Amino acid sequence: MITVASSICVRRPTDEVFAYAGDYRNDAHWRSGVTAMRCEPDVEPALGVQTHETMQMLGLRAETLAEIIAWEPGRRTAFRSISGPVPCEGRRLFEATPDGTRVTYQLHLLPQGRWRLLAPLLALLFSVQVFADLRRLRRRIEAPILHAA
Repeated sequence: MITVASSICVRRPTDEVFAYAGDYRNDAHWRSGVTAMRCEPDVEPALGVQTHETMQMLGLRAETLAEIIAWEPGRRTAFRSISGPVPCEGRRLFEATPDGTRVTYQLHLLPQGRWRLLAPLLALLFSVQVFADLRRLRRRIEAPILHAA
């Protein structure tokens, strides 16, 4: 099993950070490689809702269907894959800090078959990717809102 975890502090209130980063439908805006993400049916994310993710990585396109297995607004969300190339689970934790919100993203992957041979490479790639994605998330949430004159 591959386990990847990274945290970052975002200078925004926890509810605001959760509203954006807890909504899987926003993943394509801040997670590299994610080209599309939607809830099935087309509803807001919640416990038991399924997500459909399309990802490009290592020149391959991957489709993953997952179920939201934890949903605590402002605190945490988690998913477990139902189908896809690599079985996985992930969690997003949101903790209030004096300066804003600490976001922790954890990912557990269980490569099987030919993917098992690539486990060391996948571990490295996902570690780098998760850290970079959290920095992208922070920039996106902390960016000033520009208003039209």
